[in-house]
Amino acid sequence: MRSIIFAALLLAPSLAAAQADPPRDAANPPGMEELKIPSHGTRMNGLIYLAQGAGPHGVVVFLHGYPGNERNLDLAQAVRRAGWHALYFDYRGSWGSGGTFGFQNALDDVGAALAWLRDPANVTRFRIDPTRVALVGHSMGGWLALQYAADPGAACTVALDAWNLGAFGKNAAEHPERDPGAYFRETTDAESGPIRGDAAAMLRETIANAARWDYTTLAPALRNRAVLLAASTREAEGFRVALTQSLRSAGAAHVRSIHYDDDHGFSAHRFALAGELVRWLGSDCAAVQGGRTAASAGSSQHNYVPPDGVVPDSATAVAIAEAVLVPIYGRRQIESERPLVARLQDDRWSVMGSLPRGMRGGVAEVEISRPDGRILRITHGR
Repeated sequence: MRSIIFAALLLAPSLAAAQADPPRDAANPPGMEELKIPSHGTRMNGLIYLAQGAGPHGVVVFLHGYPGNERNLDLAQAVRRAGWHALYFDYRGSWGSGGTFGFQNALDDVGAALAWLRDPANVTRFRIDPTRVALVGHSMGGWLALQYAADPGAACTVALDAWNLGAFGKNAAEHPERDPGAYFRETTDAESGPIRGDAAAMLRETIANAARWDYTTLAPALRNRAVLLAASTREAEGFRVALTQSLRSAGAAHVRSIHYDDDHGFSAHRFALAGELVRWLGSDCAAVQGGRTAASAGSSQHNYVPPDGVVPDSATAVAIAEAVLVPIYGRRQIESERPLVARLQDDRWSVMGSLPRGMRGGVAEVEISRPDGRILRITHGR
């Protein structure tokens, strides 16, 4: 128990990368470069946020949705502050990039972006560590990230409220009366649409590839990767739960799965999402890429993950919570809030203090990750 509590304290997250600027490295300051990334005979518009420091730096590739109004560049800035480069680009035929948009084309464009960042000339110019690559996709971008499960050089995958294009195609084939291509026509409108493509052809390819593009079938390919799944809408939540269950049944050891009560763009949880992403990059993602987390520093690279997680039960969760809370709020205060009660939801223990009957006021609350013991949130009501 003591070793579990100690590990949890070492892993207690800092939101500094999400909310604060680090001191500037004058010798190797942060920067940004505009890019033209080649893809299948044309070029895609993009940019790279460069982390400060001599490096080499891992790269987080951000994949936007369809059409891509939410670009998640606040998350890109957060990972840059945490020491990662952040690559963003617009697929062919979207937002001014050359060529024609299509869903298979977008899949190929991700491959072109990965080839670009692994090019030896770019590795040298931008101080890139090509062995440390993470894909972070939102909506359609989440689907794209999951489809790259077989890429051995991108062992970390994040899918944020991922659109299941395979399920969409199946539904479109079964219910043509619902006009499933309406949004494709709207977004490819010649006068104002941000997408240059054939709406009818886009709909046909989703139907033709429905089975192959259903990401809930990808658990065997994803089982050895670090995977972070977050959902906020009802439709994506169902797919998140299904994929999470399939991954755990397949023996995946580095799966983080979260639900946010929010809209499709996580509008009310931007800091929380940034903090979660930065912590995950330093823990689960680092583990599969051969890195070390604070808890494993000074030890061997082998890391045993218990089948029921580092925090398997409520008694362990309460013990960790008390160990964290007493140094912050004082032993007398925390003892006055006993019993602390732990409840588990979505692999996250919520441990809350209690008040005597009739007494008004707030209590301490700690959120703890069941799989790895990370402290996700600490607060005290008033």
